[in-house]
Amino acid sequence: MLPKIIDIAEQNGLTFNPRTYGKRETTCKCPFCNEDSNKDKWYLSLNTHDNVYKCWYCGVKGGVLDFESRLTNSPYQDIKEKYFPKKADGKKKHGAYTLNNYQLKKIGWDEYKRSSLEGFQKKRDEIFTNWKQHENRELRKLFAMFLVASFVDYSDEQKAEQLELIMNMAEKTGIYLAYSKIVSEFILDEEDRCSWAREGTEIARMAWKASYVDMDFDMEGIFLRVLFLNFRYVDKEYQQNNCVD
Repeated sequence: MLPKIIDIAEQNGLTFNPRTYGKRETTCKCPFCNEDSNKDKWYLSLNTHDNVYKCWYCGVKGGVLDFESRLTNSPYQDIKEKYFPKKADGKKKHGAYTLNNYQLKKIGWDEYKRSSLEGFQKKRDEIFTNWKQHENRELRKLFAMFLVASFVDYSDEQKAEQLELIMNMAEKTGIYLAYSKIVSEFILDEEDRCSWAREGTEIARMAWKASYVDMDFDMEGIFLRVLFLNFRYVDKEYQQNNCVD
């Protein structure tokens, strides 16, 4: 049985609006963007009837399991198995079967699953490989953008706008805890970062050097360079995987 979303919020110390507590729409301070922390605002809405949540400022939303996953910084699959344990045979579910329709749509396999479940089962290795590639290129790109936005000498307000943009982009990737993963890698020393974060660091440096050459430090221009350089990475990976000369 699914937990109640209000119970998960309480267990993780969220601050409730006392005027709405326990009602169909219970509002809280948002722990994901913290934009309402010092204001008389309550951006996070908990729908206690449908067991879903949404922040009306940063846009994060989802169901109760995703909510607990974000709050505890735990893999979604771990949270799911907490309430729905594996079968007694102990067999681990193939990664392709853990992807929801939104994630499958991101890699172009959603219609295929609907039209041919048997075909989906046969191609599950290819599908999950496609998903891991999607994760790698999206996290690499967003990490590079995060680095640039963090270190460019702009006002706090401008930086906040750029980080909000990145947060929203991360939400749309379909990758669980994408923004949290980016922040977690950011605080590590470069040599301790995972592969996509190290590649993102390289892309950020290259974009910054190009900006110096052109003396163009407009954030939009730097982000465009990041997107182009990430595309070059994707193209290089494609050629290596397909042995293109």
